[in-house]
Amino acid sequence: MREWETNFESLVSDAADSWSSAAARLACGGLFPPFYLYYRPSTKQEDGALYMVPEETESDPLWTIGDAQPYRAGLTRDAVRARVWTAARRLPILRCEDLPA
Repeated sequence: MREWETNFESLVSDAADSWSSAAARLACGGLFPPFYLYYRPSTKQEDGALYMVPEETESDPLWTIGDAQPYRAGLTRDAVRARVWTAARRLPILRCEDLPA
């Protein structure tokens, strides 16, 4: 696997894992708000990031919505990972050192 593929898979898995952890924590409290996928774009020097943010949470102004469809209760971690992977394919989250300044 090439480095960019490994980095992409890591970003996607981290987002799915964060959703899974947050979902379990919130479900124990009887709450489960919809989550949305946000991202921080990459720079020439570093990869961007993916974030799963609950609906009522104010997002960082540097984050951009990556998938406008909510991630709701009832999804498995694997289903979330598949959706994140599909959405992330079109997001500028991998660094490209060859980009012009």
